[in-house]
Amino acid sequence: ESPKGSQKDELTQVWKDLLKISDVESKGAVKQREVWVADLTLRCGAVGAKYLCRMLLGHGLRIGASKKTMAAAFAQQTLVPHGHRLLELLEVNPDIDAVVDTLQTMDGS
Repeated sequence: ESPKGSQKDELTQVWKDLLKISDVESKGAVKQREVWVADLTLRCGAVGAKYLCRMLLGHGLRIGASKKTMAAAFAQQTLVPHGHRLLELLEVNPDIDAVVDTLQTMDGS
């Protein structure tokens, strides 16, 4: 089941906040990240905070979803051309940003 209305807006905002956290590079970046992560954790609630921490620490979500499931969902829910090849390309290059860029620039092959 896909998120609806305000849930989708909140997920979009969480994603934007995560990107904002990753982009901080100025003096005091560590303190700024601490503040933003704390705020995000509070907004996620107890259960959401657990998964947020797992993601931020690189431990994965541990929700029983395989890479194949995630790649299929990505291909189905995004407008990225050739999204079905996500898993295949991640095997070669684990950098998700580079892989999505590659997918977006692929021709009809």
